[in-house]
Amino acid sequence: MKTHQFKLAVAAVVTLLGVVACKDKTPEAEARQVELAPPATPATPPQINDAPPTASNNRPAPATTTRPAPKPVAKSPVTSPPAATPPVATPPVASPPAAAPVPAVRYGMIPAGTSISVRPATKVCTNTNKVGDRIDATIADPITGENGASIPAGAKATLEVVQSQFGNNDADKVRLAFQVVSVSVDGQAYDVAGADVVAPPVKRVRRQSNADQAKKVAIGAAAGAVLGRVLGKGTGSTVAGGVAGAAGGAVVAGGTADYDGCVAADALLTATLTQSLRIRV
Repeated sequence: MKTHQFKLAVAAVVTLLGVVACKDKTPEAEARQVELAPPATPATPPQINDAPPTASNNRPAPATTTRPAPKPVAKSPVTSPPAATPPVATPPVASPPAAAPVPAVRYGMIPAGTSISVRPATKVCTNTNKVGDRIDATIADPITGENGASIPAGAKATLEVVQSQFGNNDADKVRLAFQVVSVSVDGQAYDVAGADVVAPPVKRVRRQSNADQAKKVAIGAAAGAVLGRVLGKGTGSTVAGGVAGAAGGAVVAGGTADYDGCVAADALLTATLTQSLRIRV
């Protein structure tokens, strides 16, 4: 407050001196004015007043801006953690039993040259079976090999027809042959190679019926009677010719007959292995 009053007094003095100087323009007056002028004082920096303005300062109070109150921040509801539940006891899981060790597979051998006796399950004939037909059979006698290999009696076997030929006008032309192609042991089938049946018991059966054979004899007798009558020119010659013709007809009938070959069911057939047979033991 004192500084302000001092400034006002200085300003009044300066103003008064200015008025006087304007009236007195003589050199003496100017010199006296210079002498009377107070020395210049450095400007005093204004003091910073941090105090809020009041009415005593004769200044209007600055307008104050009212800031809006901050919006309350929504707080997430506090949830209490769920109550801990006691752990449920889990029954122990039984582990599966260990797998039993698989036994090693072992094989034995039926050597080449071993005989195999078999019996067919059905009758086989040249007029009913052709080459390539398969026939069920059974092992007639047990077979023992090496390293524990064996084939029991009654085991299943399979025959294949390899030759089937009837006798055309000749019983000696009949051909019927087989070979063993497989055997089964404990449900496991094994292929057999080169086991030909040796001399199967083939029965020869005439294809023509008795009536057909009688017709041939009758034809021969009639032909002989006609021939005797022509040659002998008499009853005796006719009779003799008939007898001779009948005999000749019988011979002709017998010589012109066709034959089939048959092997009976359960007939004993024997084959020989030409290659070794490996059997699981």
